[in-house]
Amino acid sequence: MKIKRQKALFGLCFYTCLLYLLMRPVLTEYVSGFFKYFFLLCALWSIFIVIANGKMVRYLGKTELLLCGLFAIYTVITSLVFGGYELFRLSAERYIFYMFPILVFPYLNDRLNWDRILNFMAVFGVIDSFVSFVEFFTLKQMFPVSGVENTRVLQFNGSIRTYGLNGSYFILAEILCLCGLASLYLLKFRRKKRYLINFIVISAGVLSTGTRGFYVAYFIGVLVLYFADPKSLRNRKTVVRIMTIMFLGFAGLWILIGTDFLTGNTTLDKLLIRARSIFNWTTENANVTRINLWKKALENWENKILFGNGPDCTSTSYSKALPVTESGFLKRLVEFGLIGTLLQLSTMFYPLIKGIKRYRASQNKNPLTIFMIAFLASFLFEDLILQMYTGLEYTIFIWTAIAFIYYFSIFPTNQ
Repeated sequence: MKIKRQKALFGLCFYTCLLYLLMRPVLTEYVSGFFKYFFLLCALWSIFIVIANGKMVRYLGKTELLLCGLFAIYTVITSLVFGGYELFRLSAERYIFYMFPILVFPYLNDRLNWDRILNFMAVFGVIDSFVSFVEFFTLKQMFPVSGVENTRVLQFNGSIRTYGLNGSYFILAEILCLCGLASLYLLKFRRKKRYLINFIVISAGVLSTGTRGFYVAYFIGVLVLYFADPKSLRNRKTVVRIMTIMFLGFAGLWILIGTDFLTGNTTLDKLLIRARSIFNWTTENANVTRINLWKKALENWENKILFGNGPDCTSTSYSKALPVTESGFLKRLVEFGLIGTLLQLSTMFYPLIKGIKRYRASQNKNPLTIFMIAFLASFLFEDLILQMYTGLEYTIFIWTAIAFIYYFSIFPTNQ
């Protein structure tokens, strides 16, 4: 079969960029820093194509275009006023440029096969999980990156935080959650039973990361993806299965919260203790620190309630950075103030709500929309308790999901 050169070139560029998002720190460290510039070139090229084609820009809609435009202007002005060029450079990249999926989706959509993409992530998640397993048992990073002085994954408080193929324990947990949800989607909606293994392995991989916030976020995503399809509740066997899962889930939660049960196995007990600490908000050091940071963030917001302290002023890359907020919502309040926060959130939730309404009114409901909603539920929850938005991977994946849902009824989706 003859391969079209243009299609092959697009596929090569797309999957190279996807790999960059999945394992950016390790890829640039161990292969080539060129990947960063290649990704930027591809993103800018797709933006140029869309802007050059006025029809594609109009797909965005007047309301969303107006909201994004106002937000961009607000970001530019407040960043220059509060932090000068340094803050403008950071905020333009992280708050404006990373939104590009909502603009370029009309160009990309008819060239994407989502089942293949999710299959790719399901396989990648298994490989990434095995790297995390090795680090968990050996207590040493397999692929340390620049700036990481201690290659051991054992933290000062005794907890284990693995890095996987991602060079960061936060990015690892984030990517594994996405890959696990992709596996569950292929298992549930595409009836591909072999992905049960992927789902189990990746779910264990999420646990091995030691990142507690993503334990909860992943659980929420799995629940939404599993229960969001009302058709499944019409089947008696499915209802029995769901009730069994719920019973086992509540029993496991009771053992976790209501008892001090330990297995006697050192490895399993580490995971139990780590998960149990999620619910300790009085003496557990990380949770107490997080509460104190939330209080400090509220104080910083109260000093400049309306316009904030400047976009991305809590970034560690900023020379005059305020303390991290440990919450994406508080981050917005501190940086943008009340006015900017409402404007920024409106750019996200307007297309999301609009897209869900289109989905509900449609006669041909694509289950991929359920996957995207489950993914958003998972990641938006995580952003509430951990400052994730403006991270390259997180932000671009979030906007891709929003774009998919928003354009649902406008463009057909390749399977």
